[in-house]
Amino acid sequence: MRFVISWPKAIWLLVLGMAIQSTGMSFFWPFTTIYVHTVMHRSLAVAGVILAMQSGASMLGATVGGHLFDRVGGVRTIVIGIAGAALCLIGLFIEAQFWPYAILVGLFGFSTGFISPSMYAFSVSVWPDGGRKAINAIYVAQNLGVAVGSLTAGLVAAAGGLRSTFLVDAALLLAFMVMVVTGFRGPAFQAAHRPGRREPARLPRSFPRVALWGPLVLLFGMVLDSTAYSQWATTTASYIHQEGFSLPLYSFLWTVNGAVILLGQPFVAWLTRRLEHIKAQLLLGNIFFLAGYMVLIFTHHYAGYLGAMLMTTLGEMLVWPGVPARTYQITPHEQIGLYQGLVSGALSAGRMLGPLVGGLLYAQVSRPDLYIIMTILFVMSGVLYYLHDRYPGMPPRKFASAVH
Repeated sequence: MRFVISWPKAIWLLVLGMAIQSTGMSFFWPFTTIYVHTVMHRSLAVAGVILAMQSGASMLGATVGGHLFDRVGGVRTIVIGIAGAALCLIGLFIEAQFWPYAILVGLFGFSTGFISPSMYAFSVSVWPDGGRKAINAIYVAQNLGVAVGSLTAGLVAAAGGLRSTFLVDAALLLAFMVMVVTGFRGPAFQAAHRPGRREPARLPRSFPRVALWGPLVLLFGMVLDSTAYSQWATTTASYIHQEGFSLPLYSFLWTVNGAVILLGQPFVAWLTRRLEHIKAQLLLGNIFFLAGYMVLIFTHHYAGYLGAMLMTTLGEMLVWPGVPARTYQITPHEQIGLYQGLVSGALSAGRMLGPLVGGLLYAQVSRPDLYIIMTILFVMSGVLYYLHDRYPGMPPRKFASAVH
C-alpha cells in the first residue's frame, strides 16, 4: 500500500471529494428509468430518451466546465457545477410533472458535467510528479463512490420513496461544496495554473495541428470504447434476463466490477510500472476489452458472463484513466481543463450512443453478430490509440519527473 500512503495531502482531498460527489450521483442515475416508468407512467423508450438527454447535456457541460477551469479556476468551476446541480435536485423533489422533470434532468446533467474534468485537471496540476497515479486516484475514488452509493441508495429509496433520493443527493453535493470551498486551498491548489508548474515541451511550429491531432484521435477511440462497453448495461442485461438468470445475478456482475476495480489497484500499479508508455497501457486495455467480448459472443453460461466482466473490468481500469493521462501529456499546460473536459465529454458521448446503437442492433441482428460488431469497435479504437502519436513532430512529452 506504499503507493497509496505516499499520496500528497492535496490528492487525498481530491479523492475524498470525488468519492462524496460520486456517492451522491449514485442516488440519482440508477433510479432514472424506474422513476420515469413507474412514477411518471412513461414508456421505457421515453426513459431511454431522458437518459440520452442527460448524457448529452453532461457531455456539453464537461466541455464548458473544462474551458472554465482554464479561465476562472477549478474551485469556481466546481462550485458553479455543484450549485446548479443542487438547485436542480431540489426542483426535482418539489416538481413531479414530466416536462419540468425532463428539463431539470437536462440541466442537472449539464451542471454535473462541470465537476469531473475539473477534478481530473486538478489532480495532475497539484501532483505533476505523480504521473498517471494522480488521475488513477480520482478514477478509483469515483468508483468507490459508486459502490457506496449503490449499496445505500436502494435502502434510502425503500425507506423514503424514490423522490427522497433527490434530497440526499443534494445534501451530499452541498457537503462536497463546503469541502471544496474550505479544503481546496494551500500552495498546491494555488499553483495549479501558474506557468512553469509543468515543464513545457519544445513544440514545433505546427503545434496547433499537432495538438489537435493526438487528442482528437484519442477522443474518437474513447467514444468507440465507451459505446461498446455500455452494452453491459443495455443489451447484455436483456440477453442475461432472456437466458433465465435473475436480476440479483446480473447485479452481482456489477458487484464484481466494483470489487475488482478497488481490490485490483496493486495489480494495476505493478503493471503500469512495467509499461513505460501509456500508449502500451491503452493497447493492453483494449486487448482485455476484446477478450471479454469474444467470450460474450459464445457464452450462454453464468461463469462465462463472470469471466467476461472480469476481463472488461481490467480493460476499463487501464483505458478509462489512461486516456486522460495520455491527453495530459500531449496538450498545452494552459489548456489542461479544456482537454480534460473533452475527454469526459467523449466518455459521456459513448454512454449516450451505446444504448441507441445497441437498441437498433438488438432488433436487427443476432446476439453473436451484435457482439462481433462491438469487438470491431474495440479493434478500431485500438488502431486509433496506436496511431494517435504517429503525426510527424508529435512532442514526446512525459510527466514532470518520469512516467509512473
